[in-house]
This record gives sequence, C-alpha cells and structure tokens, in this order.
Amino acid sequence: MKAILFVLTILVLMSSLVWSVGPVELTELTRPASLIVKFDKIYVLEQASIHIFDLKTFRRLKTFGKAGEGPEEFKINLADNRPLSMAFSGRKLMVNSMNKVSWFDTEGTFLGEQHVTHDMLMFPVDGQYVGIGPLLDQDEKGVVLGFRLYHGDFSPGKVLFYSDLELDNPRRLILPVTSFSFNPVYKDHIYVNSSPTEFLIDVFDKQGNNVRTIQKAVQPLKIPAEFREQCLAFFRNAPRYKDAYEMIQQVLQIRDVYPPIRDLQVCDDRIHVLTYKQKKELWECIIFDLEGRELATKFVPLDPYVPFSFYPILYSVYRGNLYSLIEDPDEEVWRLHITPLY
Repeated sequence: MKAILFVLTILVLMSSLVWSVGPVELTELTRPASLIVKFDKIYVLEQASIHIFDLKTFRRLKTFGKAGEGPEEFKINLADNRPLSMAFSGRKLMVNSMNKVSWFDTEGTFLGEQHVTHDMLMFPVDGQYVGIGPLLDQDEKGVVLGFRLYHGDFSPGKVLFYSDLELDNPRRLILPVTSFSFNPVYKDHIYVNSSPTEFLIDVFDKQGNNVRTIQKAVQPLKIPAEFREQCLAFFRNAPRYKDAYEMIQQVLQIRDVYPPIRDLQVCDDRIHVLTYKQKKELWECIIFDLEGRELATKFVPLDPYVPFSFYPILYSVYRGNLYSLIEDPDEEVWRLHITPLY
C-alpha cells in the first residue's frame, strides 16, 4: 500500500511540473502568423517560412521555405493581404500559398506540390478539398468570403456557405468580422461558424450535406461605443491598411453585439470555441464533444484582439493543452503560453 501511495505521489508531482510550465520565449520569432502544435512539435508560419520547434525542449529544429515560385518556395504578396496557411492531413503538412499547395512530412521534408487555378485556401477532406476564399455572392453582385467543395483535381463543386465579409471593392465592412477556422476539417467532416448573430456551428459531411447543427443559447455581448474609434485607429496606423483608410472609413459598419463565436478549433475529439467574453486579460473557451454536448468552460490567454486580420488567432490545441503565442511589446519577444483545458 505504501508503495502505491509513493507512486501516486510521484505521478502527482510530475503532473504538477507539466502544468507549471510558464511562458516560454521563442526568440527566433519576429512576426508569426499561424501556429500548429502536433506530433510533439510546434509549427510556426512566419511570412514565407515555417519554423519547427521541439515541444519538450522548445529548441528550434528546422526552418524551411522562402518566398518564390520554385519547389519548396511559397508565392506570397504581403501587399494584397492574401494569407498563407498550413494544416495537417494525417501526417502530411499542407501549405497554401498563392495558387499553389505544397506538401511536407512532419520533419519539414518536401514531398511535392500542385498548382491550383482557384485563389482559395484548400484543406483536404477524403480525396477532395474544402476551399475558403473569394466567391461570387448569391446575388452575383459582389465577392464575399465563402466555403466551397473542390474535387480531387481542384475542379469546383458545391458551395457550402457565404459569409457577409465582402472582399472585392466592398460596399461595407462589418466589424467584428465572422471569423473561420484555418483548418475546418476533422475526421472527414467540415465545421463552419455560420452565423454572426447566433451561436451556430454547421457540420457538413464530405459530400457537403449538413449532418448536424450545434447550437447554444447565449446572452448577447454588447459592443462598447468606443469600439468604432478603436477600429479606425487600427486602420489608420497599421502599415498594411493605412493606404486604404479613407475607403475603410466610408464603408465601415459596427455591429450592435459581438458575434457569439470568435474562433473554433476541432481536435482531440472535441470542439473548442473561443468567444469575445473576457475575464481581465483571459478569453472564454467553451469545449464541446463532437455531438455538441457542452463539456467545460475555461478562460485562456491570447494575443491582444486585432480588429481585422486575414490570419487566424495565434493558438493551437493539442492533447488537452491550449498553446498560445503572445507578444511582449516592451521586450520585443514572443512567448508560448501553455494552458491545460482538460
């Protein structure tokens, strides 16, 4: 009995050491854009390169990729705000750059590439793809961000969803935007945050059939009066948007309440939903099972809110922990925060 108690004590101490890991400086990072934690590694997309760090030692293992049009290069144009993206399909890392997808193994070894005629971020779903990007809207009067299925040869298939985010000469820019996962596929199902006013997650199968809608009754969170001026200040000062400031000022519209869903990630057989609700500097994360049953609510650290970005929030969920990259502007360093969820 004493031996069993001793072993249990050691396990508890080891567990507390795991959870007590504080923020870790990743000094190699300057402008990270996307984060994935998987296979006991940390993958960070930064401009046209991807860094791989060891999850246990936090030592950088490899950096690969650069701007260009050749093999192992990513075509990137920072001026047009068209983001790169990365996502895993099995043990293959898929990187979207302009009109091209590239595949790598978990160590960052190049496996191949294919050119794509559609300007979409493609994500594999059982031999075909779901694309996120510009679509002609339902009235065929403008271009909006939407979801569409594509066949294995990247020929277009069924449209799944049109958002209210206008992309080409927008008549309006509604903030906060309805944001979408940068990897909406999990176990051959597609998860779409489909309403700016209600807590709705539509789940599609690989044929594009809606097999489930996950709903939750929530109390609307009113947007403060100063939010508009905060957004205008962001566009006025951000190097990427300040040239378009006069146009943005004319088309900007502010919602009365925040969208119920800020972001979502599906992994570990759970759906992790970020909202706009805060406790001091922490943000609400609601956890569901795949059927939509609510399991828990946690408050987690995230990088400060940005009114508009085509890139995802800098966080990733892996094996029960939420990993978030947060910049310390005073020390000009990025730190990885590790928060246990379950």
